[in-house]
Amino acid sequence: MTRMILAVLAAVVVSSTAHAQDAGVRGPDTRVYKTTPQGELSLHIFRPAADSAQPSTRRAMIILHGGGWTVGEPEWVFATATHFAQRGVVAIPVKYRLSNDKDVTPIEALHDVRDAILWLRRNAAELRIDPQHIAAYGTSAGGQLAAAAALIGPPNDSGAPTLLVLSSPAVAAATDNWFRKLIGTRANPASMSPDSLVRANAPAALVLQGEKDVVTPLRGAQGFCERMRAVNATCELVTYPGVGHLFARNLDHRSQEQGPRNSDPAVAASARTTAEHFLARHGYIRTPR
Repeated sequence: MTRMILAVLAAVVVSSTAHAQDAGVRGPDTRVYKTTPQGELSLHIFRPAADSAQPSTRRAMIILHGGGWTVGEPEWVFATATHFAQRGVVAIPVKYRLSNDKDVTPIEALHDVRDAILWLRRNAAELRIDPQHIAAYGTSAGGQLAAAAALIGPPNDSGAPTLLVLSSPAVAAATDNWFRKLIGTRANPASMSPDSLVRANAPAALVLQGEKDVVTPLRGAQGFCERMRAVNATCELVTYPGVGHLFARNLDHRSQEQGPRNSDPAVAASARTTAEHFLARHGYIRTPR
């Protein structure tokens, strides 16, 4: 990844609170889950509208935006949260700290993601969510954070998600020069690279990947899934021919770094449907029609 993707992605805000309300989804209910030296961190809870009629305990899914670990906001994935809340999951975009070339790196972002999951589990009764079923949906850099949060600890770790949906994920972060630059000398990049963290009893994962991706290349996703399968963990890799990073239609490097505005809408819709079926098979949402 490079900085080029960041400036363009910063302009892409894909939904609003009004959109969620119009779609029959309650939220976002914004909660502070952590206070850091850089400020408060919040998560934003989108709940199925049906929950207003009767109390219910539902499975949850945090959603982590991309942006190369240096830019991004939870609002970028509010539309995704609305979509999946409509289908029965409590969907929760999470704010995490962004690398700043000073005192914040992806190390801090990973701590934040795991702390958000811990906060959800501690407050599960109030939030009416099932603490044993908290999935993570991560895009690009958010995919690295989701998968690393799931794998960096032992099985049944309280800071780990229990299911993974990864879109154009940076699962081979140790070979990503941008990631290595951000980490610097703080840690061995392999210690945070999902493909190096694979272990037995890993949560099931779905990886949605453009065949021509030059930002988070297909070979990284292939290697990650091969290692997962080698330890008898589920890793479903769905490859979309002819598109690049974030399902980009134009395949030169600059265009792929321009993010969602360059995505093929048909491929993006197909990937969303694939994610729905995966979540349904694991009991997180209703079976799609």
